[in-house]
Amino acid sequence: MPIPDGVRGSRAEIRLVVDAAGRPLADSVTVCGVADQRYAARLARAAAQLSFRPAQQGGRAVAAPARLRYEL
Repeated sequence: MPIPDGVRGSRAEIRLVVDAAGRPLADSVTVCGVADQRYAARLARAAAQLSFRPAQQGGRAVAAPARLRYEL
């Protein structure tokens, strides 16, 4: 996804909750540090499609918060 000039150089932080199956909970995704709201929304939609290895507790997969940091 091309980075708009007004966003280039920003430090984005995407916060989300990963469920026990390794998928982000769609309504948990937030993007901080990006002034362009349309681009932030695109980042949130892309992050919601990612796949993760879920956190483990007592040998079982559990939901847990996660943070992704990007320099744009």
